[in-house]
Amino acid sequence: IYSILHTNFLKERKMLIRKYLVSTLFLVLISSASSASVITVGQTGKYDYQTIQEAVDASVDGDEIIVAPGVYTSSTSWQPVVDIYNKNIWLHSSEGPDTTIIDGGQNKRGVQLYYGESNIEGFMIQNGSAIYSSGGGMRLYYANPTITDCIFENNNAGGSGYRGMYTYGGGCNLK
Repeated sequence: IYSILHTNFLKERKMLIRKYLVSTLFLVLISSASSASVITVGQTGKYDYQTIQEAVDASVDGDEIIVAPGVYTSSTSWQPVVDIYNKNIWLHSSEGPDTTIIDGGQNKRGVQLYYGESNIEGFMIQNGSAIYSSGGGMRLYYANPTITDCIFENNNAGGSGYRGMYTYGGGCNLK
C-alpha cells in the first residue's frame, strides 16, 4: 500500500510541477510579447493627448510619442514644458522643428530630462528660461539622451549660463 500511495503521490507531484512550469512559461511569453505603444499629441480632439507632458506622464519605457505641428507650452510658471523623469521613450515631431515648437514663454525651461536615455527629435525649443540655474532650453541631469534635428533659439539662463542646453552627470548624443 505504501508503494502504491508513494507512486501516486509522485505522479501528482510531477503533474503539479508541469502545470506550474507551463503556467509560468505562458505568463513570461505574454508579458514579453507586449509591445511599445504609439501615443499621439496634437491640439485638437483627434489625438490621444493635447499636451506633450500629458503624453510623457502616460508613457512607459519603449513608447513612441508623435507630436503634431503646433506651439506647445505649459500653464505653470515654474515647471518645464516637457519634464521626462527616468524614462526611455522616443519623443518626436511628425513634421520637424519648423512647425513643432516647445516654447518656454521666457519663464520656464523648455525640456528637462532626469535620468534615462530618451530620444528627442524634430523640435524647435525656444524662449526657455532658467533664472537661477543653467539650461534654459534643455537641462539634462544624469541623462543620456539622443537629440536629433532640434533647434535651440532665444533661450536664457542665470546661474552659470549655458543658455541652450546644460548637462550634469550624464552625456548627450547630438545628431
